[in-house]
Amino acid sequence: MKITKNTYLIIILLLISAGLIWYGVSQTSFQFNFVWRSFLLNTVYFSTIALFGTLFYSMHILANAKWISKIESVLISMGEVFVFLLVLYLVLFLNLGGNYSWVENGSDKDWYLSITFFISRNVFILGGYALFCFFISKKALSQVSERKKILPAIFLMFFAVTILFYAYDWIVSLDQQWYSTLFGWYLFSGLLVAGLSAAILLVLVFEKRLKIDLDKRILKNLARYLFAFSMVWAYLWYVQYLLPWYTNKPEEVQYYTSRFESYSIIFYLGFVLSFVVPFILLISNFARKNKFVILLASISCIIGQWLDKAFYIFPVVDNGVTSLLFVGVGVFVTVSVLFWIVFKYRLKEKLN
Repeated sequence: MKITKNTYLIIILLLISAGLIWYGVSQTSFQFNFVWRSFLLNTVYFSTIALFGTLFYSMHILANAKWISKIESVLISMGEVFVFLLVLYLVLFLNLGGNYSWVENGSDKDWYLSITFFISRNVFILGGYALFCFFISKKALSQVSERKKILPAIFLMFFAVTILFYAYDWIVSLDQQWYSTLFGWYLFSGLLVAGLSAAILLVLVFEKRLKIDLDKRILKNLARYLFAFSMVWAYLWYVQYLLPWYTNKPEEVQYYTSRFESYSIIFYLGFVLSFVVPFILLISNFARKNKFVILLASISCIIGQWLDKAFYIFPVVDNGVTSLLFVGVGVFVTVSVLFWIVFKYRLKEKLN
């Protein structure tokens, strides 16, 4: 049996991942919940990236954007990855107490944050996303017609409502003392930045296999979207950060001050990589036509958005940030390999 270069690369990445996790676990400051928070972080991060593919495709089908046909196989393959990533959510369901204190200690929102209701509504939300991703993918490569737009239209309405519940359930409820009505939209803007960055990266990597001519118009469209999405995200980042102060909510101020003690570098580095770097790289028209510049901006956003989500999902610790980061990055590499394998398999089926 011949082992390909891709197989060797996957094996090397998995070994690196195992090494990172082992180093993090071997630290004296290691706590077992570091593994569960890292698993939650990367599940949320990669599943929202996958979901972006179907979301972005649906938006452009409804807008009759013909240029999207050049990269639609990449987008719908990303969406199909979401279906496979449901297995990660199943693991999280099996040990909710590993991440959420309200499972054992109760909550002042008992009617909403009960195990039964939490699992029920998230099975509905995640199952809905998966079904839309699957059926939209099935119809994606057929001839464009008005009937083809029905599912994308329903999906966008479903997504607009449920993403708010998703954001609260999986991230905000980690800390019962904190609450933000803006966070759902903040997560959505981050989904756009990270998802588009991943899509651009995949399009550039598989350009030859897709047999498409990435002309300057397509590159410019993608770069403009990334530039615009990063600016929207930066605005919401700024507003989300200032919200506790100008609304005079001490309990929310405490949420940020406690996290700054452990993750202040992560907080500001995420902003720099998700906004400052792409803003500088993509501000000129010339740069928006350059594949290398767009690739750099995309990689910067992918890392920046992971750090941004880590700030909100990682637990507050007095000691052990290094251990937590090594475990988190190790799990990141593992899930990214899983994402890559499934994506490549689904894309291969589309191109055959």
